[in-house]
Amino acid sequence: MMRFDPSLRVVRFRVERRGTAAYDEQFHLGVNIVRGANSSGKSTVLNLLFYALGGELRDWSETALLCDRVLVEVLLSGKTVTLERDIAEGRSRPMQIFSGSMDDALEAKPHLWLRHPYARSDSTASFSEILFGLLGFPEVTTEARANITMNQVLRLLYADQLSPVDTIFKAEPFDPPALRDAVGRMLCGAFDSEVYTNGLRIRELDKEYEQIVGELRSFYRILGKADQIPSEGLFGAQQAELLRDRAQLLAEIHTLEGEMVAAAQPQILSLAAQRTAYDTLQQLQGRLADAVSRRDALSLEVKDSSDFMAELQRKREALDDAEAVTHEIDHVRFHFCPSCFAPMEEVGPHACHLCKTPFDAEKGKLRVVAMIGDIEIQLKQSRLLQKTRLSELVRIDALIEDLTAGWQAASRQFTEAQQSPSSELRQQVNAAQRQLGYIDRQIEDLQEKLRIAEIVSGLNTKKQELASSIAKLKERNDSLERDQEQRLANAFSRVSDEVRKLLVDDVSRQDSFENPETIRFDFVANRISVDQHTYFSASSRVVLRNSFFVGFLTAAANVRSFRHPRFLMMDSIEDKGMEPERAHNFQRLIVRNVELAASECQVIFGTSMIAPDLEDPAYTVGRRSTQQHRTLAIGG
Repeated sequence: MMRFDPSLRVVRFRVERRGTAAYDEQFHLGVNIVRGANSSGKSTVLNLLFYALGGELRDWSETALLCDRVLVEVLLSGKTVTLERDIAEGRSRPMQIFSGSMDDALEAKPHLWLRHPYARSDSTASFSEILFGLLGFPEVTTEARANITMNQVLRLLYADQLSPVDTIFKAEPFDPPALRDAVGRMLCGAFDSEVYTNGLRIRELDKEYEQIVGELRSFYRILGKADQIPSEGLFGAQQAELLRDRAQLLAEIHTLEGEMVAAAQPQILSLAAQRTAYDTLQQLQGRLADAVSRRDALSLEVKDSSDFMAELQRKREALDDAEAVTHEIDHVRFHFCPSCFAPMEEVGPHACHLCKTPFDAEKGKLRVVAMIGDIEIQLKQSRLLQKTRLSELVRIDALIEDLTAGWQAASRQFTEAQQSPSSELRQQVNAAQRQLGYIDRQIEDLQEKLRIAEIVSGLNTKKQELASSIAKLKERNDSLERDQEQRLANAFSRVSDEVRKLLVDDVSRQDSFENPETIRFDFVANRISVDQHTYFSASSRVVLRNSFFVGFLTAAANVRSFRHPRFLMMDSIEDKGMEPERAHNFQRLIVRNVELAASECQVIFGTSMIAPDLEDPAYTVGRRSTQQHRTLAIGG
């Protein structure tokens, strides 16, 4: 049977106490029934499995707290990994991830496990990020900037006993509607990662735009209103006029000094001004050279890092492509040799059926999983370092600009000191020198205004470019969001149809279920209605809620565009006084839908009254538990 990704499948689940297995069972594709007497531990096992997959448990049973840790081997879109979490009261427990089967994980050395926290940080990926990467989920952030976690996804994949029967999601104290809506949209396939990427970019550009607007306001307070700021051309003309006046004044000073020499007037020349100007110039020259050297080195680091991150991203995409190609090619079988057309002989499962060369496909997949995880970590760390480098580069560029202006001023002063040796008897030129100083100050002031005018011009250009980029991104997102809404409507329609079929096939206990016209569900409101009605008997509410979960799974298993992982856990089939006949009927409906699905899927549910015809190893998991032989084998 084909597989639609993203897909999640539990292969093996193990609960340990004091290093010994209290529960260790294999699970299979399709229906998995955990059966046993009431209060024999079925719900505890399902809750622990929810926790092992990344869920948050707040109400621990006494039996569960007697255990030490849980391990679960899973297939995440075809990739085998083993997950491990310690059992302890408290929230946001970390997870350890091993790239391989549970058998290998139990023998593996500690350094082969990767430990990830519940919450992400600037330097460390959360386990949800790693699992989402392996599943192929997009990174999703809600309007409240809360990132979707594995726990939030599992709340829509686990129909537990304790949640109210008139709600959709597994109950949690903190449950913002925007977060529920984001999870529901994602699993319906109505979330385009480009919308998220564009949204992030729009927020970044908006911040940059507002920053530029603020800078322009500051400059306008200095220079006047935007339409009153002189043009760069006018500043240039004023500067040229001042430079001509300065040159004329210098000529006058030189003429006066020449006349002083010609008249043989005694002069005592002083080199103090030259030494001072030279020392200042040398100091600025050294600082400027150091800053330029740092900028050049940092620019090379930025370029190298950009190339490195691009190469990592290409490798990440190539690994995804390789995994997909390997999965497809693995199903290709030649019945005749493509060279001589002779019939092919059958070989074992760990050899190429064409050339007979031995190989282990599973080990290859495990290496791909490990490489993907390593690349994700490298990308996160590289982006953080690159952000720091870019900030430092901006700071150094500003420093170079200031040092260059200072160096130019010092260079002019040194040149003038060389050309105009000072004399203690230059009273005749003092007035001219004071005038020269006044002109120099005017030139410096004009250069500063010219620099600000250039900055303002650049900021205005950047502002226009940002406004254009923001408008284009918003237009693109508007188009994508319209497409998303259409996909969401199609998904809702498909799920509603599947729920309607399940209600129609329910035993005749609820008139509203006999021939319902409209089934509506709302992730924001967290409600399901049938023909605009939400009030039913307690057992019928259970059937309605369970029908939604099974209908959602069925739609995803038959339509590739869903991002539902084709996985479901249920512990509520016989809640609220459900009679055996009705419970048995619903169990058979689950089996029917799973077996008729177009792609692989997995359902795990607990029951104390299994339909007799389903008491079959093809459907059941482990032994039937009793009060004497409970689901969890807790010793003394």
